[in-house]
Amino acid sequence: MRPIKVDFFIGRKTEELYGVSRYIQDVYQRNKDIIDFKIISYSCNLESPFLRKAKGALYYPFIAYGEKRRDSVKHMGSLVEASLLNYFDLSPSIVTCYDIFPLLPRQYPYKEGLFLRFAARGMTKADRIITISRFSKQEIVRVLGYPQENIDVVYPGIDHHRYKPGPKQKSIMQKYGLGEKQKVVLYVGLDQSRKNLPTLIKAFGRLKECGLDICLLKVGRQQSDQERKKLLELIEELQLQEDVKFTGYVPEDDLPHVYNSADVLVFPSTYEGFGLPPLEAMACGCPVITSSAAALPEVVGDAAIMLEPYDIEGLAGKMYEVLTSQEIRKDMISKGLERAREFDWGKTAHETAEIYERMRQ
Repeated sequence: MRPIKVDFFIGRKTEELYGVSRYIQDVYQRNKDIIDFKIISYSCNLESPFLRKAKGALYYPFIAYGEKRRDSVKHMGSLVEASLLNYFDLSPSIVTCYDIFPLLPRQYPYKEGLFLRFAARGMTKADRIITISRFSKQEIVRVLGYPQENIDVVYPGIDHHRYKPGPKQKSIMQKYGLGEKQKVVLYVGLDQSRKNLPTLIKAFGRLKECGLDICLLKVGRQQSDQERKKLLELIEELQLQEDVKFTGYVPEDDLPHVYNSADVLVFPSTYEGFGLPPLEAMACGCPVITSSAAALPEVVGDAAIMLEPYDIEGLAGKMYEVLTSQEIRKDMISKGLERAREFDWGKTAHETAEIYERMRQ
């Protein structure tokens, strides 16, 4: 049988791996020997996220129209690429939608919000939507009215050869400014408002009052100058300038070692379509405390401590327990490793290939 042809529209090229780009890379890499992929993208190094989207909206439709193949399945790698479906027929078409947070009211500036709503209109024209949790499926149906029978839930995975338990590495500790004997509270992700970092910082401030030698390490890009300014002001107000460290983007090769160097990952987000950091942490044997919001219960099951998103005192108390009780840590590590084994990129790629097969022309 001839291989399935798939045109994979991934928008702007990026070397950074996080969330969307990691999903795209793994689906492609694990299926490229059995599927005839054509990657369709554009290059843009503008600093402003809005200008990058604007350039993509202006030029990408022409690139896509010129490079698409007539007899292929057309896979839009994210909501942004779904805007292409407003310009011309790309049947049979699939859109991967990670969550609909960008479409919720007042989440983005007016102009950017207009583009995202335009992209969402395109997504409703897709033949099928792939999403990454049952929660996101419910949200797509609720917000967009898209038929639920045309939505497939395909969970992201973990590269278990990379993300696995290991010792703390002195070189990694030094690289990111961690003391060898310090307890490390880790957060991995952007500093968007929905990530709820002020709750974590306030809870961390309460924890410092207990006399523990600890630091809070924030890993991930700065996406919003406004949100970063608020965080820095809060850190100064609580006199935590020496105790909270921002790394920026951490390369994929370093990230598992960072998880292994941490004593607990705290992920208090109020809205996630999935939430990879808790899963990655568990795969590395790092205990996880997360919020009970959105898709996060689907990810962690009973292997993590879950709290209401804004429970500052409760979060401080649970962090203290995890950092000081070997019995609690041992139980959480065991449950986390078992839970993480249920998620694998090979399974993600296989289930995606099955959807391609059903849509073969």
